[in-house]
Amino acid sequence: MDFEIREDRWFYRLFYAAGGVLLFLLLVSSWLNERDAQINDRLSSGFEVKGLLTQLQLSVQDGESAVLGYVLNDADRYLEQYQQSKLQRDLALAALRTITQSDLKLGMRVLQLDSLLQAKYQELENELKLVQQGRREMAGQQIATRLGHMVRGEIRSQVAELMAEQDRELLRCQQLMRSFSFWHQVLALVQMAMILLMSVLVLAAVRVRQRVLKERREMQHQMQVAQKMESLGQLTAGIAHDFNNILAGVNGFAQLAQRRFASLDEGGELAEYLREIVQGGQRAQSLVAQLLAYGRNKGSTGSRLDMKVELAMTMGLLRAMVPSTIALSFRQPEESLWVMAQSSELQQCVVNLVVNAREAIGDRHGEIELLLARRRVSGLHCAACSSMIEGDFVALQVGDDGRGLETEMPSQVFEPFYTTKSLAEGSGMGLAVVYGVVHAAGGHILLESTPGQGTVVTLLLPAVSGHN
Repeated sequence: MDFEIREDRWFYRLFYAAGGVLLFLLLVSSWLNERDAQINDRLSSGFEVKGLLTQLQLSVQDGESAVLGYVLNDADRYLEQYQQSKLQRDLALAALRTITQSDLKLGMRVLQLDSLLQAKYQELENELKLVQQGRREMAGQQIATRLGHMVRGEIRSQVAELMAEQDRELLRCQQLMRSFSFWHQVLALVQMAMILLMSVLVLAAVRVRQRVLKERREMQHQMQVAQKMESLGQLTAGIAHDFNNILAGVNGFAQLAQRRFASLDEGGELAEYLREIVQGGQRAQSLVAQLLAYGRNKGSTGSRLDMKVELAMTMGLLRAMVPSTIALSFRQPEESLWVMAQSSELQQCVVNLVVNAREAIGDRHGEIELLLARRRVSGLHCAACSSMIEGDFVALQVGDDGRGLETEMPSQVFEPFYTTKSLAEGSGMGLAVVYGVVHAAGGHILLESTPGQGTVVTLLLPAVSGHN
């Protein structure tokens, strides 16, 4: 659980860090958008100022042309043209003042231009008055004076300077726009990366949570199976111990009665009855021994055994148990494989597995294969107790091509008295004894079974060194 908390905190911290970076990027992007809007306003006002300056310059030219035409022709249409140029000048100046009111330096330049325009139009007004007074020649001479040319030149110079300033400002704004456009692209890519990272973290956190919940369920299941097996073992051992005490008296008196009365009634009903009682007691005693072996799942004080030797001694018995219709094969490595176990109990496990394989094949032709090997196991679960298996083991695999198992819970087959056979065919203690012996030796069991194809049971016993 500590690992789960640390892992979750790591994901949460990274997720919050990515979220903080994304929030910072959004703030920077918002600031860039505001700057973009400001620069766009400056670009718009710059182009508008250039248009108004051009309009002012054209209005002065129109005013001069109108006054010159009126001096030469004395036509009223030139007065209308002059008034129109004044109106254009006033409108352009008013628009310039509005645009430049937030720019002190540009506002001062506009005021200077305004004073020059006022002087220029005052000169044009004087020339019109001279014409209206009948002093046309004097008006023409005034038009040609040096003062009129000087004012016109100053206006053009002032407009040209303002135009140049606006061009420089527009160029700078365009450069800023290109720079901001680049940073917008960079921020967009980084934001996409952060969003992708957060999405990956969310998916990873969900998977980690699912894995943790799965491991928690597996641990709970392992605890439940272990508690059930332990309870069954304690109950079975207690009952078997008490029953064994009772059975010892029954068997003892039955054997005494057989010795005393069977010779008196040899071949009679009494002798037959006593023989059946003794055989039944022996079968019951064998069953009690199996119950005690199952209940003794507490760690055995066995000796170091060479599995090759133990199986070699058992193969003769196994071949006698298997009919000729079933092929029995055994494969083993050249090296010795050592385990800590009780020899008789280990041989009993092998016999029980082969008997189960024989019963699964039945009367038809089949094959039973025993495979002995050293095996490194990681990430597997024990079929009996559901605990995780890690480490080096000596693996004894018993496989058959019989009918297989149909149970959905593998651990169920290792419970006492569980059997797929009829009551007359088996007691249901074969795999229970295997479970008790293997777990007493610190081992585990793997079970693979496919209905109609066969079953493979693998006993995993901890490997030990062959040296004392």
